[in-house]
Amino acid sequence: MTRLRSKQTVLHLIERLAVGGAEKLLVQLAVQLQQGHYTPIVCCLLDGPLRRELEAGGVRVVILNTSRRSIVFLPLFLWDITAAIIDLVVLARREGIDIIHAHLPDCAILGGIVGKLSGARVVATYHGLGILPSNRNRLDPRNLLRLMFYRLAARLCDRSIAVSEPVSQMLRDVLRTEPRRIAVIANGADVAEYEEPADLNAVLRRLGLSSTNAIVTCVGRLVHNKGHKFLIQSMRDVVRSHPHAILILVGDGPAKGELTRLVFDLQLEGHVRILGERSDVRELLAISHVFVLPSFAEGISIALLEAMAAGMPVVATAVPGNEEVVIDKETGLLVPARDSTRLASALCDVLADPGRAKRMGALGKLRVKTHFNFEATRRQTEQLYDELIACSKTMETPKL
Repeated sequence: MTRLRSKQTVLHLIERLAVGGAEKLLVQLAVQLQQGHYTPIVCCLLDGPLRRELEAGGVRVVILNTSRRSIVFLPLFLWDITAAIIDLVVLARREGIDIIHAHLPDCAILGGIVGKLSGARVVATYHGLGILPSNRNRLDPRNLLRLMFYRLAARLCDRSIAVSEPVSQMLRDVLRTEPRRIAVIANGADVAEYEEPADLNAVLRRLGLSSTNAIVTCVGRLVHNKGHKFLIQSMRDVVRSHPHAILILVGDGPAKGELTRLVFDLQLEGHVRILGERSDVRELLAISHVFVLPSFAEGISIALLEAMAAGMPVVATAVPGNEEVVIDKETGLLVPARDSTRLASALCDVLADPGRAKRMGALGKLRVKTHFNFEATRRQTEQLYDELIACSKTMETPKL
């Protein structure tokens, strides 16, 4: 008779520990779930700044230090994938991994294959609607190859987690995932984390700002589908009404050069700060007057939830994901995507009425606390793990 261990081991798998919504959710899950009956190990292909946060929380991190070349060079891509699979199977068997939790579509491919070879159960979290790069033609060979592998991964994984109902629909329509294999577990934020007071004057001095500035903050990777171009364009109109307005962009990514040039071309150098990746987002939110999310599509944005948890009024685009979180004219304002004029008008409305902004911020904080609290995310994820473990002997897919 096999002796059961008191704690099961979960391998969280992600490509890189960069600063992003999926990565931040992984950090929260790994750190907090270890307080229960699961031992987490985080494995990534490449290192990143969030590694320190995980290790400070007592989570073991394994870095494979392996590259993954473009899928358009299929033989080289398969060589890289095979090398990563071998390393992961060795790790899974050596550590006695019970569950592999893959984050983002590329790691779902790895997780699904490794699970079959190692005997571990596999769950993959899909954090957004953008399965394929938005700046490529639908018939681009890279997209067709990716889609083939993603559909394979969806069949190999025991369960797929969708962070919102629109993401669940995408899994059914695009990846052809069976509905019985999908669990909807919404992202969440920890309101208590944002209730610790910050030294506002010190933060302002650090950034070379003052209390006279109207501060608009956006947190997110600098990529095309986050809509930063339209946000920067909107600042021309915002500055006309609020001459001391400052836009703070927190994040990094491939669009940084293009956005920096746009700021220069629009002569907004004195009104737009691109700060890159930061570890002091809580403090930056504390000095802000409004948070803005101009993206074209979202699952459920961690950055948006964190801003609302901090009591920020928000202006966001009226796209699936954002519409699930923001109640228009109550917890914030929703505007059409790709519309810099409407975006500027909404930002000006919030900045012009501090009393209304404060009320929206308070209601937004309450909404996160009651509908998007991370404790619920943690609890539902743990329950899913429990179901996978319970079914591991019969090798059946757990029922919803």
